[in-house]
This record gives sequence, C-alpha cells and structure tokens, in this order.
Amino acid sequence: MKKVAFMNIDQERKIKEMLSGKHFVLVGAGQLGEMAISIWPHDLPPPLAVLDSNKTGFCLGVGISALKGFQMDPKPVFLLSAFKIGVREVSEIFADLGQDLVLTVYDFFEHHCPSVFSNGWRNLEADNRKISKIASVRECFSDSRSLEVFDAAVDWRYRRVLTRRFECESENTKYDVRRYGIKRSQYGIVIDCGAFDLSLASYLHAASIKVERYVAFEPDRANLARCMAAQKQSLAGIEAVELQELALFEEPLEQRFLESGLLSSRIVADVPAAFEGQIKTVKTTTLDNYFCRSELNGREGALLKLHLEGAEIQVLRGAVNLIKDIKPDVFVNLSHDEVSLLDIPLFFRDMGGYQLSLAGHSLFGEGITLFATKCDRT
Repeated sequence: MKKVAFMNIDQERKIKEMLSGKHFVLVGAGQLGEMAISIWPHDLPPPLAVLDSNKTGFCLGVGISALKGFQMDPKPVFLLSAFKIGVREVSEIFADLGQDLVLTVYDFFEHHCPSVFSNGWRNLEADNRKISKIASVRECFSDSRSLEVFDAAVDWRYRRVLTRRFECESENTKYDVRRYGIKRSQYGIVIDCGAFDLSLASYLHAASIKVERYVAFEPDRANLARCMAAQKQSLAGIEAVELQELALFEEPLEQRFLESGLLSSRIVADVPAAFEGQIKTVKTTTLDNYFCRSELNGREGALLKLHLEGAEIQVLRGAVNLIKDIKPDVFVNLSHDEVSLLDIPLFFRDMGGYQLSLAGHSLFGEGITLFATKCDRT
C-alpha cells in the first residue's frame, strides 16, 4: 500500500479560518443543498446564494444564481453541495470561482455544529497506529473496484486530495445485489435498518427478488410516513412490510434522536439550542433483542441493511448473535465518519466467513456502501 500522507498543519489552519467566516455560497441546488439550508445554524447568516448550472429561482428561500461567471464582492467562501459530479468538473468549478481549496457543506457543519450534521473528519493526526490501521482495513478488500474506492476515500480524508481517476457509480446500483455476484431469487428475511422511504425494497423488486418477510426500522415519523406511502402505493413491490418506529443501537437505552424528516435524522449526543425542537427521546433496542432465534431458524437466505447516519457500528455490535446465527448478506453505509470507514470492515474481518466489497456513489467518500457476503456464496 502507498504511504498515507496526512494533511499538514498549515492547510488545516487555513480550512478552519475559511470556515470561521460568516459569508457563504453553496454550489449545487439539489437535495444536499436543500438539506444544508434547512439545518443551517440559526446564529449565522443564511447562504448568500446557491449556484447551479441548470436550476433557477429559489432553493428554500435562497436565490439561485448561474454558476458560470458568478462574482460577488467581498468574496464569500464557496461550499460544494453537489457530490454526484466528476472530479475534473469540481476542480474546474473552484478554479473558475477563484478558491484554491475545495470545501464542502460537510466541512461547514463539522466546524459549526458537528452534533447535528457531520462526517467526523476534522483534527486528524498522523501516527503509526492510525497508518497501520488504515493498511489493515485495505487488506480486507481484494477486488480492484473496492481498492479504488477505498484509496480515493483515504486520499480525500487524510490528504484533501481528489483522486482524478475515481468515478462515481450510479445511485441506481446502490443496493443491487446482482452486481456483487449474488444469484438469488428469494430472501427468507430482509431487515432494513434506516428504511427512509423503502428504497431497498424497490431495488429488490427491480431485481426480481422475492421476500418472505420484510422488517423495516424507521424512528423518524416523517420518514416513516414516506415508508407507509410507498407501501400503500405498492411502490416497493413488497406486499407485507413490517414497519417499526424503533431506534436501534448497541444496547437498550434512552437516547436523544434528531427527528429532522431528512436523511440527517439520527441519534445524537449534544445538540445546539436552536435544534432542540427537533429532538425527541427514544428507547433503543438491539437486533439481537428484537429477533428471537427460533423465528429466524429455517429461513432461506437473509439480507441486513444499515444506513443509520453514524450508528452503524453500534447496531452491528448489538447484532452479533443474529449475524453469527443466520450469516446474512449485509449492506452497510460507511459514509459518515472515520469509525465507519475503519472499524466496520474490521468488524466483519474479525467475525470471519465474509467477503467484503465497496461501491462509491459520490465524491469525498460520502457515498460508500460496503457489501458483506458469505465466502461460500454460489
């Protein structure tokens, strides 16, 4: 493996200085741009504008301006809020805007309110233990696609360098088990943790995979309503979906949950006062506690999916017995923090009997999905 070079102190200091300002412009008026505006810190002025090549009008009340030729005096800090574009295009956009450092909305929220929306990648230090751990994680993967995805994430996370050869894969393949060599027509049980809108069920339906039992966990009430609407309209292609308004974690506890009705809903620790109205207290359970071993016995094939905005490793630790008993195929989101990228692959390595693959669906390591399947698959 190539030597990992960490960001230097001067570069880190410059990033923090730029993020400490008050005047920002977003680049990208899509879903991520809208989400950023909706959870923008109340103690800061809202974005001055949103730049986009195609959209016009307003993005949640903020005016949309043409990306090409945009100028503003004094010059604001530009934050990328579109991660589905190519590396070359990103570089060209920021060169045209006259900003030498590519900054993203994730950088902004990590700096101002990391408990609300964050990818947990600030203030990293270079040490031999970290470098050794990164090398160990890389050894968990053997196929070229997975290694390219992992190396591109490491390049950005630790060096702030965009890997030019990296290309995002289509979002339409995110949960397509066929691309991982799975030739299956049926799952005995599917466990969907962080269901959001039942999109996983739609992927399985598109792949002509039948499901005997489908259990979906979604503690955010707005997202749960999305699931219910999809189920009612048969959009997911699954006749009987068990929808559970339950939060999952490593052990049964009472936790604070940010109920935003967005992709950012998650269990949180400390929350700024401005967001207290979106916080509710939830009682968590574990997958090991929820499922009795007897009810899983005899089911042919299982699929477990976790997209929980940073709680994936805790939920996996609370599902050790389930995983050992039924050896499910597993989709896990690795997009939100260093723990996800480094600890989850090692969790499956230590579990034994799994083959691991990665797919990258956006830049900056913000759309990495790990797929774990039994080594003896056919």
